[in-house]
Amino acid sequence: MGQPLLFYAVIALSAMHVSQTTAPSARPVAEMYHTRCIRYLISLDSGDPLIEQGVALATTCLLRSYEILAEGHDPNRHLKGAYSLVSHSLASELQRNFFDDPSGGLLHSGFWNYLREDITFSLFGHYPLKIDLDHIPKLRNVSSDQDHLNAISLLLGRIINIAFGPTPEKAGHDWEVALSYIKDWLSDLPAHCEPFSRAKVPPFSGLPTAHMLKPCHGNTLSCDAPIRN
Repeated sequence: MGQPLLFYAVIALSAMHVSQTTAPSARPVAEMYHTRCIRYLISLDSGDPLIEQGVALATTCLLRSYEILAEGHDPNRHLKGAYSLVSHSLASELQRNFFDDPSGGLLHSGFWNYLREDITFSLFGHYPLKIDLDHIPKLRNVSSDQDHLNAISLLLGRIINIAFGPTPEKAGHDWEVALSYIKDWLSDLPAHCEPFSRAKVPPFSGLPTAHMLKPCHGNTLSCDAPIRN
């Protein structure tokens, strides 16, 4: 790995995982490399190539996993740091076409990793995401399974912001828009993402439902590899 910052983050996370599973003595190594990462990140200027290329964001996402393993409660520090880097990237003129290619590059991967971490943290706490998704358009050029996963992650983030947001007077219209987006997303899915059965039962809500025989059948839908007959 040619980038020291990412290398430090990988070693910090790996050593912390080892310390929590098989070798507690690895914790000092994890903490040492974590400290190196923090010092390196603090030294970066706003226009540093490591920020523009997504290296800093990818590093912070790794450190987010590190802090979850390292502490008994979730301090949320590195998630806030990732939010700051994401906000900088989305505001940058260089990234004005950021979402035209929804699956390309380290910066994109860091964004989607951050978004899912933000979603998880918000669901546990029952409050909106740190990031405002209203100004982010629906994804274009969606083709791969990963693209479809990214698209529904963006929709889930919007729904969380509606559910836990401060403007209930807008919620009715926002729910209708979100539901229409979900229906569009479902209609665009390739055939191999469809459930193997759709039972005709009275609907429980306006949302489409898929009925599986066992919980594990539903879990297979989250796998990266397509399931084929």
